[in-house]
Amino acid sequence: MKFSAVSTDIVKSLANIISVVPSKSTLPILENVLFELKGNDLTLTASDLEISMSLGMPVSGMEDGRIAIPAKKLNEILRALPETDVTLDADLSNSKIVLKTDAAEYKMSGENASNFPEIESVSEEFSLELESELLRSIIGITSFAVSTDDLRPSMKGVLFQWKEKEFRAVATDGHRLVRVIHSG
Repeated sequence: MKFSAVSTDIVKSLANIISVVPSKSTLPILENVLFELKGNDLTLTASDLEISMSLGMPVSGMEDGRIAIPAKKLNEILRALPETDVTLDADLSNSKIVLKTDAAEYKMSGENASNFPEIESVSEEFSLELESELLRSIIGITSFAVSTDDLRPSMKGVLFQWKEKEFRAVATDGHRLVRVIHSG
């Protein structure tokens, strides 16, 4: 796999996705970001097996492929660089990665992409469009009732339900219950 891109563009994409990468995991592969290159489209994927995120970015693709790259290490290297063109060349046979700029060359080891967990894609039948201010308001109204008790993980979030023309958000900590219904 081989591609070129501007270092700051990769840093911006990594900044968005790195929050999903666990710092310590019983599965070391989860501490990586999966890089998938097809033509000039690079897809970055991260998961902690509960939350998964994928995002795409345009690059100058030279050789298609897939490899898992240590997220924190790559982020540290790229953040230390000034805005410059970077070429990432990965030897998929031994998972060795070379990151080249005009001034330096960095070498690191990645992992075979086949070890990365498969992420289920979301189909259009489950998509929903909401104005960001409406979603922010709904989360603001319900979040005070979310439990902070680690022994009750099922109550540590907001339940979102949608039916044909109705959107509901429900949160409880076992003492308080909040339900917001939006018809639209």
